[in-house]
Amino acid sequence: QAVPAPKDAVTLTFQKEGFQINAVVVNNSTVTGQCQYDAVNTNGIIPERIDNFPIGAKQTVTRTYPAPPPLAEFHATVTCTGDFNGTSDEFGNTSTDVTG
Repeated sequence: QAVPAPKDAVTLTFQKEGFQINAVVVNNSTVTGQCQYDAVNTNGIIPERIDNFPIGAKQTVTRTYPAPPPLAEFHATVTCTGDFNGTSDEFGNTSTDVTG
């Protein structure tokens, strides 16, 4: 019996450190792939932030970004895709809000 492709195998959390935030992305699957971080300011004043990065199987990646200014809120999404049995597969898609 074929093993199904992993889904929802990525988590995203934030750790604030002064004027920066660390986005911690954890891949709980056995798939290696490429992730895209997309943070959109909910009031539309601050430009969108997009970042692409690789992630290994069962790996944690930490990316550092400028922290949102006080009272600003961003909706951050991470989407990860990779090869699973010869087919491109989205094995993670998660989002959360982060405030300044």
